[in-house]
Formats: sequence, structure tokens, C-alpha cells
Amino acid sequence: MIFKLIRYTPQKIEIEITENQVIQMFPIELTEHPNFGIIQRFWKSENQTYSIDNFDASQILDLSTTKIYKKLKDDAMLDILNKEEKLKIVLIYNNTEDVYDLIKLYPQ
Repeated sequence: MIFKLIRYTPQKIEIEITENQVIQMFPIELTEHPNFGIIQRFWKSENQTYSIDNFDASQILDLSTTKIYKKLKDDAMLDILNKEEKLKIVLIYNNTEDVYDLIKLYPQ
């Protein structure tokens, strides 16, 4: 699959990206950062939010050691990418919200 990824700030950028790049660069995850505290990334469609909180533990990789690091398994994220045409990728950290648009251009 090929997607268009659009970032709006600090400047607008549009790139084409594969499903594997989406999963590697923008996974659904919950992490603990030493400076920014808890960082959460989730995907949001028109009628559903896909976050770590919304999945069964069997679909989550818990890679936590001394800091929290939980990530949705790749196959679960691929299932979402297969069924959704448009998503917002939302990253929340340090009272800041970064939002990207992800639009499916065509299946592979």
C-alpha cells in the first residue's frame, strides 16, 4: 500500500510512504521519555480511535524495562491500514499535540 502523509507544522510537507514505513516511523505506542514524560501516539479514523488502551494485551508488545514502552504489534497495525482509507496520526507529549494526515493512495 502507498499512502500520502501530510504534516502541517512547523511547515507543510507531503510525502508518499509505504505501510511498512508507517508502522516503523509512526507506530501506535505509549512511551516514557526522560524529558517529555509520557508520550502517546495513536491513529484516529472518522469513527474510531486506535490506541494502546483499545487493544487486548495479546496484541501489544510490552518492551518496558525501567521506562514504559508499549507498542501495538505490527500485524494489528497492518490490519488497521488495510481497512481504513484515511487516518490521523496523533502524537501527544508535554502538553503538545502533533497531528499528521494519512491518506491511502492505492493498495499494493
